[in-house]
Amino acid sequence: MTHSKTILFPDQETNSSGFTLIEVLIAIVVFSVGLLALSALQTSAIRGNSSAYSLTDTTLAASSRLENILAAKYDSSLLSAGNHTVQDGGYIISYSVNETTPNMVKRINLNISRTDLVNKTYSYSVVVTNLP
Repeated sequence: MTHSKTILFPDQETNSSGFTLIEVLIAIVVFSVGLLALSALQTSAIRGNSSAYSLTDTTLAASSRLENILAAKYDSSLLSAGNHTVQDGGYIISYSVNETTPNMVKRINLNISRTDLVNKTYSYSVVVTNLP
């Protein structure tokens, strides 16, 4: 019968330094939870950027349409009183022109909505005068 004996070297301690399997597994779990949080943050950032792009693009289209309307003469058909609707690319642009005769002022209320998004409408208002 043989007996095995552990021989310790004089400079070796009984408490060895290093990580146990449990410590490594806990570190992996904590690291994984952190990566999942970063993944959720990335998804949220992408969604926010997409929304900002959509708003910027829609505002640019509305601004362009308003500039066309404002460049027209005061008595142009673009500035005739009433409701107007235009489909321009991926947008539905509707605007109403309200005229006050004594003051020679027209108020334009413009609503723009994207046809590819769910019920997002943005509104803008402008006042046009016929000054001599």
